[in-house]
Amino acid sequence: MGESETIASLMPHNFDNPLKIDAATGGVLAKGPVDPNQGKIYWITVWVYEVNGVAAARGSKDFSGNPATQSWDCPTTLFQDSKKFSEGPVVGVAIARVKDGGTKEYFGWWEEVDLIK
Repeated sequence: MGESETIASLMPHNFDNPLKIDAATGGVLAKGPVDPNQGKIYWITVWVYEVNGVAAARGSKDFSGNPATQSWDCPTTLFQDSKKFSEGPVVGVAIARVKDGGTKEYFGWWEEVDLIK
């Protein structure tokens, strides 16, 4: 397997687009689909930040007792001194522990630019 194939195989999932603002906290409701061909998500850590640099949030969620198979979600908390998110472009980054049901277990990662509406 070449390097580009290895990198592509470690990017198993993605964020929903658009993402939604958590009205109660001003953070982001990070979520997305699970690619059934890539396995189940057992835990995830996400970071989301506005492209203009005024808002940033992070979150983690443990799915060990009930692995995510259809979709994943992860509430986020604003970083200290962060402003609340507003509509517009954001960058989302995630790292997840993934198992494919057989012997393959790995840390998948992905990043992408999305919108918040």
